[in-house]
Amino acid sequence: MNKDLGDILGVVDQANSSTVSAPSDIVVGLNQLPCANCPAPMTRHEAELYCSSQNKRLPTDLEWELAVRGVDGRVYPWGNQFDDKRANVPGLPEKGQPSPSLKPVDAYKNELSPFGLIDTVGNAGDWVEDETGSYERVYMGATYRFNPEDATAFRILPVTDSDYLVREITARCVVPAGKN
Repeated sequence: MNKDLGDILGVVDQANSSTVSAPSDIVVGLNQLPCANCPAPMTRHEAELYCSSQNKRLPTDLEWELAVRGVDGRVYPWGNQFDDKRANVPGLPEKGQPSPSLKPVDAYKNELSPFGLIDTVGNAGDWVEDETGSYERVYMGATYRFNPEDATAFRILPVTDSDYLVREITARCVVPAGKN
């Protein structure tokens, strides 16, 4: 249904809509971020275009995981113990309450991964290329479905069309090998 609705709105709005970025891509709040430094949610296609415009690409799932977990294989960027004070992981909202919102990417700037990345779990997810080929579109880090401690440095999640309505996913680009 989301794809059909996206196709219809794409034709109707002819790329002038603030909520339709391309046919079959419905992005909630595309033109409004909660703050100037909040991660910008984008579709997979938008993420690929953004990275390409920077002469970069999306990281693979294994590259992303290594950058966030380090060589010691930690569960969270800061170690193996969950700590809700180190990431934007407020838990599920109470019935009838709004979903937790994004925080600035530098809200936890002292919570670095072993390779110096910030904001890798608990805020917005990062699109990645899945090297296993099991899903067409996947993201890592950030959001969780039920428990805050599920926002780990190794969880890869498939994206369905309905996820565009409830998940914030953005891009973290890498320089292709040999182009340093």
